[in-house]
Amino acid sequence: MNLDDLASVLRDRADHLPDAPAGPRVAGVQSLVRASRRRRAVTGALCLALVGALYALVVPTPREGHLPAGPVRAYPDHHQGTRILAQATGRTAVTRFVPRTLDLSLFLRCDKEVVVRVVVDGRDAGLVPCGPGGGSTLPTWADYGVAVGKPSVVAVAIEGRHAPEPPAESGYRLVPAPPDVTAAIAVGEPVPPDTYPFPPRPAELRALRQPHLGTTVLRSDPTDPNLPRQLTWTWPGGGDFRVQSTTPGRLRVLVNDVEVQDHSWWDYEAIGGVAVIPRDTNWQGLEVGQRVTVTVVPERFTGEWMVELPM
Repeated sequence: MNLDDLASVLRDRADHLPDAPAGPRVAGVQSLVRASRRRRAVTGALCLALVGALYALVVPTPREGHLPAGPVRAYPDHHQGTRILAQATGRTAVTRFVPRTLDLSLFLRCDKEVVVRVVVDGRDAGLVPCGPGGGSTLPTWADYGVAVGKPSVVAVAIEGRHAPEPPAESGYRLVPAPPDVTAAIAVGEPVPPDTYPFPPRPAELRALRQPHLGTTVLRSDPTDPNLPRQLTWTWPGGGDFRVQSTTPGRLRVLVNDVEVQDHSWWDYEAIGGVAVIPRDTNWQGLEVGQRVTVTVVPERFTGEWMVELPM
């Protein structure tokens, strides 16, 4: 589905809205819709403007604290360090919210591997891959006209899927997506790590992965995983700082009191994170072979964690 199709879907929805409560602004938009059907020669720029106008018609203006949700909830109330403001599902999923901050996350998930088009407040934000594993993006919201306290609308439409054998001269090409594929979209605002509601602890925790050969390892205290850990270490000039955890929590890694990594876990999936300091960049004025102090500051852990320092 492209922008023209998305506009057509929203036009069809507009026809079924009652006329009685329509104010001057809504009536004007309805008139624009009827006129657009009589004049098929609509340019791409007018199509984008029409999409934005129809959002105002199809979607009731939300008020902070009374944010409507889609008919199917694909995401819990809290997800990946955020509180979900609004969500929706469908071949074309439209969600609306009133932001209290522009530090927002956009979450996408689809039944199968497809490509979706994202539209933010009537502006095309481009094509994005979407699959069962889900994912998140951090758009520069202000570039799309999103502002604190201003009602906003984000929509996704399934555009197609990558062809298995694309032509070499043009790269990947899109073919129609299966008709049963749906997309889920959600917008979340950040929640401070110290107040985020973690999910229930499972009966068994996943084990930490084995560290890489040759790395220096700091592990959580066996009796209290929230005790800070510290060691003196020889600076190798940079490299990969890897962290793992079996439970939710926040882990900060500092070298000579300068933060190298700040990583948070929100569930029990035991997924790690990596912070990279390019080698031989004279980071913080440190020289290769210099002795430094590494400090790890954990918060809210109830299980093991591990930090790997580069060789």
